Amino acid sequence: MCDAKFSFKYILNYKKPVFWVIVAVFIAFCAAAVAFAANPTKNDVNNEMNAEYISEDYKISLKYPVHWKSNPDYEERFEGEGGFFQVGAINGGNMSIDEIAKTEAFHKLNPYGSQPDIINLTIDGQEARLTLPSVDQPAEMHNQAALIVKYPQAVIIRDTAYHYLILWADKAHIEPIGETLIFLDKRLVNKISSDSASEDIHVPQKKIRL
Repeated sequence: MCDAKFSFKYILNYKKPVFWVIVAVFIAFCAAAVAFAANPTKNDVNNEMNAEYISEDYKISLKYPVHWKSNPDYEERFEGEGGFFQVGAINGGNMSIDEIAKTEAFHKLNPYGSQPDIINLTIDGQEARLTLPSVDQPAEMHNQAALIVKYPQAVIIRDTAYHYLILWADKAHIEPIGETLIFLDKRLVNKISSDSASEDIHVPQKKIRL
């Protein structure tokens, strides 16, 4: 009789931890699912790249998520749920790409946080530098990262020569978008004056509605 009671009690005690283990596993599974949804994999992001942006001014084409739309208040900016991108150009005629990248990354306002990473890349055969923000990046920057690529030949935009393309995008999309970037005509040769101002930067401006 004692043995039966002991066995019965043992069985009950054995089932209790199993129940809580199941609950713990379920909670862990839900947490993982939420984390996965909030942080899509690189493959998921790459699969989004099914819309094409082409600019005759900047002499480039690139791919971006089809559900992103042009922001009517800005030139050359597309955004949507989960991210954004914007295109600009830097003169930099008398500066190396490393100098350009450091100037952008370590701006006195710390737009990429206090310790951004600068990574050497090659985009469409051209030297490139990727700036990724540090954890203390201001929240209002919305995880902005930057990709600077040296033009095969400088381009002329509104009578000014630009030697570097700059692409701003959120951290999750900057590399997948950058990997699709193509210069429209590498054979294009522009004659550039040697005294171009090295700090000039062409940034798409906010449109003013009258």
